[in-house]
Amino acid sequence: MSDATSIRLMDLGLRIVQASLILLAPKLWPWLPGRVPERGSTFFGVRVPPDFAWSDAGRNILRTFRRRLWICIFALASVYAGAVPEGAAVQGLWLFGALMASWLISWVLYGVARLRTRIEVGATSEPSVRTATLLPEGKPQSHGMAFAGWIAMTAPLGVPIITAILLAMNWSRYPARFHPERVPLQIVMAASFGLLMTATLFGLRYRARASDWASTPGASLRYRTYLGLQMGVASLAPILGLCALTLGPLFGGFLEGIWFGVNFLVLFVLIGLIHRIKSKLVKVFDPQSVDPMADHCWKWTCFYYNPNDPAWVVPTRSGITCSLNHARPILWAVYLLATAGTLLSLVQVAQRVPEMIRTDSAIRELLH
Repeated sequence: MSDATSIRLMDLGLRIVQASLILLAPKLWPWLPGRVPERGSTFFGVRVPPDFAWSDAGRNILRTFRRRLWICIFALASVYAGAVPEGAAVQGLWLFGALMASWLISWVLYGVARLRTRIEVGATSEPSVRTATLLPEGKPQSHGMAFAGWIAMTAPLGVPIITAILLAMNWSRYPARFHPERVPLQIVMAASFGLLMTATLFGLRYRARASDWASTPGASLRYRTYLGLQMGVASLAPILGLCALTLGPLFGGFLEGIWFGVNFLVLFVLIGLIHRIKSKLVKVFDPQSVDPMADHCWKWTCFYYNPNDPAWVVPTRSGITCSLNHARPILWAVYLLATAGTLLSLVQVAQRVPEMIRTDSAIRELLH
């Protein structure tokens, strides 16, 4: 088999894998696409009567939401598979954009379903705004669960730090053609995302109100540990991808190909693990846990803002995920650091796009 044929086959395989990731994304979102658990008799984040989700109106809203979501996601994956340019580096940027687009589509469609629900239900009474202090956890959990929770909390930030150490130890061997002067920003991007995730999981474990998540402190801690595991594992997928992209040139040639192959294998293992943890979360979900937050504390359907609440993290009304309390100044400091690092890295990557395209085109011309 010629080198040109091998590259075409690899390019086709990469397109199929990446399009599959776009199609799989809704299955991994913590509130989509099925009939997910609701807290405090809410439906699409709107306070409703207890039987509304099972009524004809509720079923119709959910069916319409699912249908629109899958039509849009399938169209997005099809456009990606047919329009993405050749070249692994450029395709990676397109995949990032497609995954962000899929999240934006889901958010918009969720908002439309939320508006339909509010119109159907009309005005409902609201609880008072929660200002209670954080509660103790009760009995400690097993050593295994505690260790797993700590790993999930520290790995998103620890992996970029370890990658930076490995680069520093092997900096003299880094190939000049891969522009080593631009590598630090890739690590900054991974570390920025890792910092945000680690701060979120810290808040979920140590700065969350136990009574918001389950009827007993022990059940609350167990649920939040599983949620932290899911979020931590999910965050490792893009972080490992960035770190693998950074370390790959150190291996060179055949070993570099094995490195990226193993990276994709690890990615699909992580996806399977996320799905497994999600199933566990649905099982341990406490339907009697209440939503003590008034409607005006929720902005744009899923962003919680309550300056009188000491909690950093609260459960969302719909699904098994959580929201940061965006009124906490320390979280905005983490946001600013993470956003600054990400924007710097994205600007640097955007500047490299023309060079990436020229490089990929030159390689293909030589092979032909």
